[in-house]
Amino acid sequence: MDDAGRMLTRDWNLYDTRHVVFEPRGMTAEELKAGYDSAYEQFYRWSAIIRSSLFHGKTKHKLKHFFYAGGWKKCFS
Repeated sequence: MDDAGRMLTRDWNLYDTRHVVFEPRGMTAEELKAGYDSAYEQFYRWSAIIRSSLFHGKTKHKLKHFFYAGGWKKCFS
């Protein structure tokens, strides 16, 4: 990717899944970011968090998952 000029940054602080650091083949960096944002929003919608929490066995684990995923959604979305 470096030889092809598709690397957008060498700032290691941006290598965190939230920033586009390269331009993939077949789409623009903006399209990649839009796809990531859409998937993130769908994955962390409240109905998905609640539904996935119900798959954990004990109530303690259900609540742990709900508060972890819900907190993650609130802090980083």
